[in-house]
Amino acid sequence: MTDCAGIGWVLYDKQENIILKGMASIPPTSTPEEAEAEALRSALFQVGRLGYTNVLFCGDASNLYHNIAALESNESLPKGTTTNNDLASYIQDIKNLAKTYISSQFCKIPRTLNNVADKLAKIARSKKMTYVISWTDVS
Repeated sequence: MTDCAGIGWVLYDKQENIILKGMASIPPTSTPEEAEAEALRSALFQVGRLGYTNVLFCGDASNLYHNIAALESNESLPKGTTTNNDLASYIQDIKNLAKTYISSQFCKIPRTLNNVADKLAKIARSKKMTYVISWTDVS
């Protein structure tokens, strides 16, 4: 077991330029979905604090995004879907934070499209970084 996990997230503009990114090392999680959920929760919080609206949040953890989609449509989780208490807590936090956005949406993307966030998470984990948010100059 490692002594920390890493999270990373990226905010893109409509032209697919990176405008904001965040990363941190966090205490170890039981599952990769929990780490992805923490990254999503963190991104929701920070993007909301900065006043962004109409945001599409994407990630590559299938189980996490499947569970969020079920909660968004007020469905119960399908039979056979199990979620541990920590993941369920993250999902509820994500749902509550998402209510602050009129048009927030969630989607699952292939891992190959999530390489920037994945790289940030690996850097944060290896360097045991405290939470870092940075703007990117796109001009």
